[in-house]
Amino acid sequence: MDRSGTMNSNEMQLALDAAGFHLNNQTTMALVQKYGNPWFQTDFDDFVSLLVHLAAIFQRCKDQDSNGDGVIYMTQEEWMELVTSPNSEEAT
Repeated sequence: MDRSGTMNSNEMQLALDAAGFHLNNQTTMALVQKYGNPWFQTDFDDFVSLLVHLAAIFQRCKDQDSNGDGVIYMTQEEWMELVTSPNSEEAT
């Protein structure tokens, strides 16, 4: 929005919402810390990586929601694999 070439946390929240990922502030801040620089700014390449990872996580969770109630069950190992996979191929 400010043409800086990076996104601050507010800009990231807006971009995530626009991409269909409606996350709470705590989750967004955790993502800013993981994908951003020491000043909590995220560049375009890192934002795209974040989107790919989120898409894979959301798809995996949707696939495991067998009765459509929004609740899934997974082992600790499955959860760790899901959230630490660097790309969508490993998360599916």
